[in-house]
Amino acid sequence: MLVALQGAVGEAGVMGDLLRLAGRREEPVAKHAEWALAQVARRYPGEAVGVMAAAKGRSAAERRVAMEILVRLERPQGVGEALASLAEGFGEIAGEAEAGTLAGALEEALRKRGQREAAELLRGAAPGVVREEAPAGDFRRRSLEQVLVGQALLEGGDVWEELDGGPAVATFRRGAPKLGRNDACWCGSGKKYKKCHMDRDGGR
Repeated sequence: MLVALQGAVGEAGVMGDLLRLAGRREEPVAKHAEWALAQVARRYPGEAVGVMAAAKGRSAAERRVAMEILVRLERPQGVGEALASLAEGFGEIAGEAEAGTLAGALEEALRKRGQREAAELLRGAAPGVVREEAPAGDFRRRSLEQVLVGQALLEGGDVWEELDGGPAVATFRRGAPKLGRNDACWCGSGKKYKKCHMDRDGGR
């Protein structure tokens, strides 16, 4: 939860550490770090491009997170070049677990941004890698309340599914029926409530 809180209060300098945590295999920590990284990157898009580009020498998991952050930045200056840098040295990580997802999504992102040469180099760098489609949706748009209180990132199922509603709201039920001024008093006297217990009940 402390990792997720960085998404609300973290400065640009925490992005490198969050990227490292997001690439780890400890699932709850990685999910919260990726969510927090997306929130900080949204506040500091210029700095985020540089930090994500620096992931070019890291694992497939870290590069995949960096790519996901880059393609969702609202101000895309320098994003194409940063994405191209993530394709560098892809052959060294081609055997890692997330290489297939990274290859497929990164190649598509490069083509969309006119980085055709980098996309071709990526395809040539890992000819045996089976390209997988990236999951749809964007769990990073969940609110801090959903993440910390509703534990939206720790629920069962696919974290990439769109959140289908807010946290469950408990229904308030009265212990006793509500009495109107002219209803029969609850004590059984036969008098109207206003003439009997209303004043003693404090006007309830």
